[in-house]
Parts: sequence; C-alpha cells; structure tokens
Amino acid sequence: MGEAGEMVNDKALVDLVAECAHEEPTCKNVVERKKLGCSEDFTMLARRVQAHGGKAEFFVVGADRTAAHHQREFDFDETGLETAFGIFRRTVEKLNGIK
Repeated sequence: MGEAGEMVNDKALVDLVAECAHEEPTCKNVVERKKLGCSEDFTMLARRVQAHGGKAEFFVVGADRTAAHHQREFDFDETGLETAFGIFRRTVEKLNGIK
C-alpha cells in the first residue's frame, strides 16, 4: 500500500490562513502549525504544486463527531462547514486582492 507522506505547508499561506481564521466570526479556536499525524492524499497534489513553484496549504477545521473517521457511526457537526467555507473564502479574497 502506498502513502502520501507528510504535508509541508508554505509559511506565507500558513500565516494568511491563520489570519483569516482569526477574522472568521464562527471560528472559536485557531491552532497553528499542529502536526496532523496522518497521511492525506492532498499531500501528493500539494508536493507537485510546490515542485513547480506554486504554494500549498492544508488546513483542518474541527467539528464535534460521533466516531473516528472511516467508521460506520461517523457523523459530524455540519456547522463546521460554515467555518471552513468562511476561512477559505477570506483566504481566496485576500490572495486575489478582493479584500
């Protein structure tokens, strides 16, 4: 079985996403630079982008859940999606000079 490896975020994007998270009213807690401790498929895409001069950032929005990932009983509080979207929207706007 393969693995995706560890994600190395670009510092400038880490700082920008953290700034946007602090500005997002629905975001209650911001934890910067915490090691994820697992492999994600996104790391393969991010490494390819970075290898060609691009920047990449992987962030996680926590939500209360009933069971661990990939378990039949897994369910989570969907209000976390609003927070994730707000952070993502703010980040895209700032990267594009919109706000």
